[in-house]
Parts: sequence; C-alpha cells; structure tokens
Amino acid sequence: MNTILEEIDKLERIRSLGLPADLFEDCSEKLLATWRARATVSYPAHLRAMPEPISITLLAALCWSRTAEITDALVDLLIDVVDKIRVRAENRVEKALVADLKRARGKHGLLFALAAAAVEHPDETVRRALFPVVPEATLRQLVKEAKATEQLFRAQVRTRSTARTQTTTGGCSRGS
Repeated sequence: MNTILEEIDKLERIRSLGLPADLFEDCSEKLLATWRARATVSYPAHLRAMPEPISITLLAALCWSRTAEITDALVDLLIDVVDKIRVRAENRVEKALVADLKRARGKHGLLFALAAAAVEHPDETVRRALFPVVPEATLRQLVKEAKATEQLFRAQVRTRSTARTQTTTGGCSRGS
C-alpha cells in the first residue's frame, strides 16, 4: 500500500507541472526517447547552461514520458492488489467450505461405500450395484448440495473480494 501511495504522490507532483497530454503527439517515439535520454544524462548545471527552449524541451520530454511510466506502474500495482484480494477471498471461502464439508458427517462414508460397490460390481448397472448401497434420493440430494456449495463458493468469493476492495480503496482516498 505504501508503494501505491508513493506512486500516486509522484504522479500528482509530475501532473502538477500541467503538461498537456498531447504535448508530444506529433513527435516520433524515437525522437522523444532521444530527448529523454539526453535530459537524463545531463547534469543540472549543463541543462541550465543550454538555451532555454532546448532545456525546457528536454525536461518536458523527460517528465512527459515519466508520467506514462508512473501511470503504468500504478496500474500494475493496483492489478496486483486486486489479484491478492481475490486470492485471499478464495482461500478464506475455500477453508470455510472445507470446514463445512468436514462437519457434515457421513459423506465420506457414502463415497467410500459407492466406490467399493463400483469396484466390486464393475459390470453391473448403477441401479443394481450402487443404489442398494446408497439410495438414489440420497445421491440426488448430495449432487444438489454440491451444486449449491459451488454457487455459494463463487458468491462468497465475489462478496469478500468486493468488500475487501472497497475497504482497501476507501482507506487511501487522496482527494483527486
């Protein structure tokens, strides 16, 4: 978060110069890169000794290109933050759902009984081999519960991600 705030401060300072967004619109990227490189390697005393139009052009090229770089870095940082929030939300929801599944007794036993019946009677139909072990209604209920659990998982991840994003961005209001 500190890095994001530092990048925002840099961007605000450089934007306070008031350089138009289309200042170097008519210049080639190669020419702009040349001016920027020249400003970067020049000592401040050398820039001051240059004719004013040249030094201002070089410094403007440097600041203008830095604006784009800082903006790109800020976007990358924000994407990383949102991704981390999403991953944390998924992990929390997953842990909660796993805990719920562990609390529901008998599911593993039913699965084991189904697997054992399937292995013991591989050529039998489902109706003859599996339904005597676990009734069809019970299997339908388990499928329905699993689908509901998946939908709940997605909804909870979305809810937690949104809540976390609002909390994170709400705390760094910069007034701009």
